[in-house]
Amino acid sequence: MAFRTDPSLSVAILGDKSCIYCGENLKGLSAQEKCPKCGRLAGYSLLGDHLRDVDSGWIRTVMRGIALVTIGYAALAVIGAVRLGMLAGPRSLATDLAVVRYCLLLAAWVVFAVGVMLMTAPETSGSLIARRRAIPITLRLSTIFAATLTFVPENWLGTQPPVYTVIYQAAISLATVLCHSFLWVYLRKIIDRTPRREVGRLLFYAFCVTLPLYLLASRSAMQLLATQYLSESATQKVRIIIVVLLILHHLAAIYPLQLTGKAIRRTVGYWS
Repeated sequence: MAFRTDPSLSVAILGDKSCIYCGENLKGLSAQEKCPKCGRLAGYSLLGDHLRDVDSGWIRTVMRGIALVTIGYAALAVIGAVRLGMLAGPRSLATDLAVVRYCLLLAAWVVFAVGVMLMTAPETSGSLIARRRAIPITLRLSTIFAATLTFVPENWLGTQPPVYTVIYQAAISLATVLCHSFLWVYLRKIIDRTPRREVGRLLFYAFCVTLPLYLLASRSAMQLLATQYLSESATQKVRIIIVVLLILHHLAAIYPLQLTGKAIRRTVGYWS
């Protein structure tokens, strides 16, 4: 990726210049060349890609977005608890809680989507990250797509030909995987712009834990159960396990968001 900036940036760096990511001396490199230690373009260190270089209003918008996404995940965990009560309780309780669960689900996804929109808002400064919009746009689109597919009625889906069910399961699985994957990628991009880049490893570990949990607890797994010749009691137990996994996923997903928010606050405070 070449920098579309001043042509003089193609000239080799004459003096000592440390890489903003790893501290390696970049003397002799041009903006288009990569740091020999961390592999990132030397131009990032020349032009600046730290959070200290961006507008404080954008930082506040990102922090509000992170807070809303955190609330969205917490609300989804509460919805999972309601679903657990519907499965473990009597049938009359499930009927009473169905409307409550649907309203909570709608509110949770709205909060989550708004949070993603704020968190991925374009920067008002001319920093390098402001020109890389592929990840934020993909995160936004996958969130909207996953939220829309979540509200497809299960009863309606059961009346459609099997091919429609397969297409739906493939679509919602792809949307959710993209949503969660690009969320962590975007958080990692923010972490890389702070002095606390070691937090990036914790984000990676959290991603490795939360994504499998979500895949196991997705509606695709629920539909897969319906095709198996299990007894009613066995199916009920497996469904309860799946919902518990879903709750654990939503609670675990809050951890990386809190790490990122803390890193941003410490970064802004560090340079203030």
